[in-house]
Order: sequence, then C-alpha cells, then structure tokens
Amino acid sequence: MSERGRDYVLCVGMFAAALAVMYAVVRVAGIPSSVYEGYFPYADAMMHHVVPYTEDVHVYGGMHEWEYPPLAYPFLLVPRLFAATAGGYEAAFMVMVGAFFAAGLWCMEIFAGAMGRGRLRWMLVYTALMLLMVEFVGDRYDIIPVVLTMLSAALLVRGRTGMAFAALAAAALTKLYPAVLLPILLIWLLSKGERGRALTGAAVFVAATLAMLAPFYALGADPLEFLSYHTDRPLEVESLASSVIAALSLLGLTEIDVEFSYGSDNLVGPLPDAVGPFVLPTMVALTAFSYVVFAHVLCRRRPEGFDHADLASGCLLAVLIFVAFGTVFSGQYMMWPVPFLLLFLMANEGTEAGGRMQWLFLAAVILTDVCFGVNFGMRGEGEDLSAAGILVILARNVLMLAMAWLALGRIRRGAPGVGPEEPAEEPNA
Repeated sequence: MSERGRDYVLCVGMFAAALAVMYAVVRVAGIPSSVYEGYFPYADAMMHHVVPYTEDVHVYGGMHEWEYPPLAYPFLLVPRLFAATAGGYEAAFMVMVGAFFAAGLWCMEIFAGAMGRGRLRWMLVYTALMLLMVEFVGDRYDIIPVVLTMLSAALLVRGRTGMAFAALAAAALTKLYPAVLLPILLIWLLSKGERGRALTGAAVFVAATLAMLAPFYALGADPLEFLSYHTDRPLEVESLASSVIAALSLLGLTEIDVEFSYGSDNLVGPLPDAVGPFVLPTMVALTAFSYVVFAHVLCRRRPEGFDHADLASGCLLAVLIFVAFGTVFSGQYMMWPVPFLLLFLMANEGTEAGGRMQWLFLAAVILTDVCFGVNFGMRGEGEDLSAAGILVILARNVLMLAMAWLALGRIRRGAPGVGPEEPAEEPNA
C-alpha cells in the first residue's frame, strides 16, 4: 500500500471505530437519536410514496412538518434503501457519514497541496476535530453540507469554477448556511479580475438550484416551505441572544421560561419575546457588513495581489456570523465553520492569529460538548436551565464572537503568503 493509502486508512479507521462505538452505545443504552427518531420516519414516509412537503409525518413522537431544506431528503432516503428497520437504518446512515468523512479527507488533501502544506498533518487535524464532535457528526446529517462546502472550496482553488458553484448550490439546498458563502466567493473572484469566472459561477449556482428544485415542484410540493418554518421559530436556548438574556435572568434583571417547540428548547418571556423578532434582521445586517468589509479590503489591496488566505478569512467570518447571530445554535452547528477554519489555520500557520483561532475553536468545541451533557443529557425537554448550563452556553458564544472578531481583523490586515496561487496538482483518485 502506498503512503497516501496508509494515510487514508489511518484516518478513516479511527473515525469508523468511533462511529462503531457510538452505534453500540446508542443501541444498547437506548439513548435518544435524531437518526432513529427523526430521519428514519422521514425516509420511511418517502419509501411509502409520500412526497416531501405534501403532508405531515409522525416524527419525534408527534406529527411534524418537513423542516429540512429539499436536498436533505434524498440524502436521508439513501440509508433507507438498504435497511427497513430503524436500527438498520441507523447503521446504514453511519456508513454514509463515513463515506462523506472520507470525501472530506480528499478535500483536505487538495487544500494542503494548494497551500504547500503537509497532507497527513492536516488530514489528522480534520479527523481530530470530527472525533471531538462525533456525537453530532454521527447523529446528524450536517457532515453532508459541510463536505459539499469543502468540495466547493477545493474545486474553486483548483480552477473548476462551474463544478465548485454547483457543489455550493447542492450544499445550500441541503443546509441553508452555505448560501451565505456565495457573495464571498464572487467578491473574491471579481477582486482578482476574474469576471468571467464570477459570472459563470453565479449562473451555474442559479441554474443548479433551479434544476434541483424542479423535481419537487413537478411532484406538487413546495420545496421552499421549510423557510417559513425556520423564520417563525423563537429563540433557541443556545443562541447568542438567549445566552445573554438567560445570564441577565441569573442576575434577577429579567424573567424567563423554557418551552419545547419546533424540536428544540426555546426561551420565552417578556424580554426574549421582544428581542426575538430583531435577531434574524441583525444577523442579515451583520452578514451584509462582512461582505462590504471583504469587498473594500480586497479592492484596496488589488495591487498587492491575492491568496487563498483571503478566501479562508472571508468565508470563515460569514459562517461564524451566521452561526453566532442566528435564532438557533444547535451543537452540530460547530461543524459548519470547520472547512474554512482549517483553511484559515493553514494560511496562518505559525502566526499569532493562527494560534489564537486554533485554541478559541478547540475551547468552543469542548464547551459545546459540555453543554450537550449538562443541558440535554441531564435535563428533560422544556425544563429550566441550570446556572451552570447557562454559563457554559454564554462562555461558548463569547468564544464564537472572539473568533469572528479575529477573522475580521485578519481580513483587514491581510495574511502572509501561503503558497502557490495556481491550482495545485490533483491527487490521484
């Protein structure tokens, strides 16, 4: 076996072992599972000819709307094609997760080559991060849009513009957040003077989106129905706004309650109800601000040229704003910044900014794991949060703000050269 093959076997083997242990623990201990209680009923309904968005499904113990973006459902259907029971479905789902994890390793190899970095080291870093979040990686489908986003970035740095934007469209229709990256990618290309690539990318993104939505409309479904479901949601307890309000309640400055709805624990009360309607517009405004800053800085630096560090910092900032300032901040969202966090760390290897970002994210992931245990493993749905649980969430969210500030500062100051601007040589398949 070649050295490259051994690298893949090492990383995939560690991840597969972790998934196997997780599956055994979940099945033997009867631990609640999103795959078992949520994804399987949707997939089973599709197997019985129910078209997504046309009728409610019995999910998580009650009748439920189709809450996910349209392309999520074909992916959720795949494991059901190989297993008719919920237990078998969960095993097949984890096999699919492992396949996407392996595709992410290939993307890491592309990134490392483009930036002149060692392959194995960064493949191991990617593996370590996924293992730290394995309870979310193995029990949520978020690794699919994460890897599709990684694939989009990898194809872009290799000069495969059309394929890159088609992958981004697929990612955005699987989980909405990758859509915030579209303006960043277009700004990056335009600032490099590559108007043709930018126009091609925008056209392919729109065409691919319409092509993937068309089958749902043809079957009489409204694939954009999920948008109203999420815009109507109250403040989820892990969101930044909720964590600040909950901390104020500890000081006796406001009163809050927790209620379970929309499949999550949410904060209600006079202040949460008053603040809630302004959270989404604030996130949109801050995201737009990040685009303006990114465009201004890149245009100002036009004579000095550009590198992949600009792309990494801009994308990382946009994703961090989307995650930190949304109305919902579930633990699995910590996977979303990973592709551009790793690009950022590669671009800033050996610098103070790179070191700080690395430790901030690691601490945020650990706090997210602690939050998962304290706020969900040790309390029931709709129960009040403990003081410890509130402080853990607040600390994690402060770290996310610090990461966003650091990414913004890196955009404004620029980054050191990180290797060839030309597309890297493609690894052998």
